Amino acid sequence: MGSSERASVWSRAYRPADRAACIAVFASNVPHFFHEGEAQDFAAFLDGEADRYLVVLDGADIVGCGGFALDEDGREVSLCWGMLRRDRHGQGIGAQLLRARLQAIAATPAVSVRLVTSQHTAGFYRRFGFEVRSVQTDGLAPRLDAVEMRLDLATHP
Repeated sequence: MGSSERASVWSRAYRPADRAACIAVFASNVPHFFHEGEAQDFAAFLDGEADRYLVVLDGADIVGCGGFALDEDGREVSLCWGMLRRDRHGQGIGAQLLRARLQAIAATPAVSVRLVTSQHTAGFYRRFGFEVRSVQTDGLAPRLDAVEMRLDLATHP
């Protein structure tokens, strides 16, 4: 994707009207990145907890989404439900979404960012300074390991 194409990609806060498009993004990533059994959890998240959630648009089309949640004291943030439509992987859009989330996190008192991802995306997060803390084989679903990662914002602002 050239720089002129990337210029049309932008993010904004999630709206309830985005629900169907976000669920379609999720569905495009089953079974390689998500287990189909997680679809209900994702839909419930969109219906109730998506207050710090972004959508990524290319023109008027939603091509990705992702957000974060603060822990009780606001010192640690967990990235949640980050994804791009499967046909948009490898185009730099995921990096753009992660930067948008990290920029929003910078406005909080958080000192670290945590996430649980699969073995398929851990390398992506490593490029941004996230470190693997643990790996649980088949921890998310069969053939989807749970890789817990952390980013210390003092060393990687």
